[in-house]
Amino acid sequence: MKKIEQTKNDLPIITVIGKDAPGIVAQVSTLLWKKGINIEELNQGVIKGKFFMLMAVDLAKSSVTFDQLSRELKKKKKKIG
Repeated sequence: MKKIEQTKNDLPIITVIGKDAPGIVAQVSTLLWKKGINIEELNQGVIKGKFFMLMAVDLAKSSVTFDQLSRELKKKKKKIG
């Protein structure tokens, strides 16, 4: 599978939404770190018990493609609930 070139203006966005619980940021950021993915921008918060997080990530030095990352994040979603 050919790796797609990305520019600074073309960073994938990861969105995390769900019930607030301790450790969500740590679990997602650890997964990204293990895959060599840098978080370029991060915005997160809690509104009425619902957690949200938006991350612009840089896959340029990563060992995974965006599709592979998507599958990994779906597995993490099932684990976190």
